[in-house]
Parts: sequence; C-alpha cells; structure tokens
Amino acid sequence: MKKLLSLFTIVFALLATFIRVDSKEVNAADATVLSVVADTHISPAANADLNFGKNSNMAVRSRATKDKNYYESLLKFNIPAGVRYVAQADLTLTYNNVPANLIGRKMYIYTTDASWIEGLGNVSGVESEVVEGRVTYNTAPAKNPADSFVLYEFVGSLPTKGDTVTIDVKDIVNAYLTLDGVVGSGETAISFNMVSAQTVNELELGFRTKDNTNGGAATLTIAAGDSSEEGILKDQFASLETNAQLNFGMEYSIVASTVEERLLACATVTTTMNKNNNFAEQFGVDPEIFNINAILNGATSFPSINKAGYVRLYADTNDGIGNAFQVKLQDETKAITSVSFRTDNGDNLVLLDANGNNIALTNDGDVYSATLSSNMFAIQNNNSEKIIPNIYEIDIKYEGLATQYTAFNNVDMRFVAEIPTELLESIESYGFDLTVNGKTKNVPVSNMSDEKDGKSFAVVVRDIKAYDVEITGVAYVVVGGEKIALQSKTYSVLSIVEKYINDAESLNLTSTQIDALNAFKALNA
Repeated sequence: MKKLLSLFTIVFALLATFIRVDSKEVNAADATVLSVVADTHISPAANADLNFGKNSNMAVRSRATKDKNYYESLLKFNIPAGVRYVAQADLTLTYNNVPANLIGRKMYIYTTDASWIEGLGNVSGVESEVVEGRVTYNTAPAKNPADSFVLYEFVGSLPTKGDTVTIDVKDIVNAYLTLDGVVGSGETAISFNMVSAQTVNELELGFRTKDNTNGGAATLTIAAGDSSEEGILKDQFASLETNAQLNFGMEYSIVASTVEERLLACATVTTTMNKNNNFAEQFGVDPEIFNINAILNGATSFPSINKAGYVRLYADTNDGIGNAFQVKLQDETKAITSVSFRTDNGDNLVLLDANGNNIALTNDGDVYSATLSSNMFAIQNNNSEKIIPNIYEIDIKYEGLATQYTAFNNVDMRFVAEIPTELLESIESYGFDLTVNGKTKNVPVSNMSDEKDGKSFAVVVRDIKAYDVEITGVAYVVVGGEKIALQSKTYSVLSIVEKYINDAESLNLTSTQIDALNAFKALNA
C-alpha cells in the first residue's frame, strides 16, 4: 500500500441497511490450528439410513458398485469471525487404517453445505443416539460444483497407522468463503467431503476421528490474509494497483439462452472455400463455436467468399444439385433454431438440416428465413441453368448458455490509516470516524498493523447496503486529549464500478470480470 486508504475490499450484496464494524484487521497473520467439530463417514445401500457419528474411524473407499462397503467421509470446522480469505489452509489427517495399495491412489475433497449433524450412532435402545437430522448417506449434503475440489494423490512411501498426511485446501476454502455459511458468534462453518477418485473395488483407507481414544483427530491450519494477495479468486474480482479494490462474491447460475449471431463474409481477395477448412473467422464468428465450410456437390468450383462481402454458390447443370454453404455448431448437443439471409436469385435455393431434410423457406423480397431445430444447416443451390446466387448477411439464432447474475453477497470496506512517525510516542488512542448515508459512527481501534512497521491501523466495515452509497472514512489519533484528524477519503460504490468499467482495457480485465461489473451496475440501477 503506497497511499493512505489505498485499499478497501468490497464483496457486493443486497443486505439489510445496518452496519457492523469489526475493529480486528483481517490481514496476513500467524497460522491458527482449528480442531474438527464434527467428523463421520457415510455409506450407501444397506447402510444408507445409518449414522456413524461416534465411530473412531472414518473411511474413504471405492467400490465398483456402491454397496454397503463404499464410504465417503465428512468433516466440519468453524473458521473464526472476520476471516474472509485465507493465505494458508492445510487439512491434516491421521491414518487409522492404511491399505497396502495406498500409494498412487487419489482422493477428491469437496466442500458441502455445513448444516449436517454428526449424530451419535445407531446403538439399539438409546433414543438420544438416533437424533433427528443426524447425517446419513441419504441425508448428506450435496457436493459443491466440480470446479470446487482438491484432487489429492498419495505418493512417497507407504505410511503406517498413526502417521499424518497434510493436504493443501486453500483454494476451495477461499471459494467456500464467498458463499453464505455464517453460524452463531460470527464464525463460518465449513464442511469437507472426502471421496475416492477411483471407481473400482479397493481396500479401506481410514482416518482417526475425534472419538478415537488414541487422539489424532483432523485439524485445519489457516492463516488469514487479504484477498489482494492473490488478485483473482473463484467468483471474485480484485483490481491491480489502483485507489480501490473490489471483490465480487456473486450469486449466479448458468442458464440456457438464445444467442443471436450475424455472419458477414469478409475477405481482402476472393477466397475459395475449399473442403474441410473452417471459415468461421472469415465470417466474424468464433471457430470454437462454429464450423463453417462448403460442399462442392456436382459443381465444377467450390463456393467462394467474394471480396465485396458475400458468398457465391455455383450450379450443377447436370442434375441441379450444386454448391452448398454449411454452418455447423461445434457442440452437437446445441441446436440452431432459426436462420435468415439476404440473397439475389434465391428461387432455387434450398435449406437442409443435419439429417438432410429440406426445411421450408419463406421469403420477403430478397430476405429468406426458416425455423428449424438442428445443430447444422446448409444453403444449397439447386439451379441447373448456371445462375449463381449471392448470399449476403446471414442471421442465426441458436441455443447457448449464459451467466445469469441474481445477487451479490456482503458489502465490506477496509480502511487503512498511516500514522506520522513524529506522533507515535505521544498517541493515546486512535481510530476512525465513518460516515455512511449521513450517519457517523466512531470506531476506536486497539491494535496497530505490522504491515506499515507499526505505523498503521485498520478497520473493516461490514454489511453495508450496496447501492450508490457514499462512505467517508476519517482517520484520527488522540494526543494530549485532543483528537487530531489525519486524512480522509470518500468513496461511492457505483462510481468505483463505473471507473473499473471505463478502465477495463488498461486493467486487463477479463470478460467475466467485466460482466460482473455490468451485472452489479444493472442490479443496482
């Protein structure tokens, strides 16, 4: 940080209008070892409704068919209040059962919803041990999406019972912290699901639980950090060296949508559309989405892209089945739903789908159109009199996928102030006066930060309503009973969003980041 108040972090959302202030700075800190608060395994088939909450062992085991000997393991930890990003997260497990073929095996670690209850097992006749809500295979929470897991491979020499293994889970912890998971007292409950990556029969791998009398329960070692340390996180955006830093913890879904594209021929010289080449780029569309080529049929020349900006289709004077101009989606599961194109001499053109079916064309003057449901279409010249139709702009609609943004979670601002060296020895107290929507709140701070050699202090303001709100932070120190203002800064959330949109090119923002900025702007318009 080179300037006072050069960093605050915002994770956008639509929340209540109150403000909660934490005077503890969420910065890189010494590592903290968290003890597991719940651990168990689950098993399907005949065991699908059983609870194993009091077992001393939790197993991870694959089976070719998921019978009662298949196991997944669940773990739960509580991350301290105020931690929104971790610079370190290491999961440590103690082996309780080591199969001879362990080396080379792989295990997935997912995050899940943390609302499950460990349970007290299924001891017959003890009512309290079959509590409602206890986790079983049938009630276990779903695993988070496939892009949110760790694939761990057991390597090295074969461990023995009582040895430990440490797995880096930093990325999925940070991904999880962008989700809602806050429990009482402000902690965030995080849940892991450990699953074998194999689908064959294998021997049981077991780890000790907190109910094991020999100790060795799982731990999660974390060090809190500032999200600026890594820049771009999953589902988040952080800026580079600018006056502010924005993080987007966004709720979104991938939904089906109709995509419209216009194909415009573009060539500096007349270009022959030779067989088996993809000419998508010559039509201004993405070759990873489209394959555009031509079919010779009985004509003597392949179709061509004229330098004037149109496609020429040649006839076959023998049987009337001439050139065809073909557009195909690379993803065969998607479908083109309509096509419209402008042409001259279009009376003898036919439109074919992927199965060779003739699709009826309607025309309005020189514009021809059709509806269909196929991953491909071809415009074919069926003229037998050497008439050459010219195909101009082609508009198509197809089924695609789009990101639909629905909300943003939590608006947080972090203010940092630097103390002049000459005041250090005489300071009695220090803090911030924060003004949000015209209301001022005094926030005393009790600890200085090491990041400025003991010359700075910080505060995190949480849960701020995210519209076009202005937030002013005035840093102060108290010397000889007198409050001395150091510096102040005022920020407007939407004005910063606008700045990032305007500076997107110079900041090298990705299309995903720009979409998130525009989505936030639209949601708060």
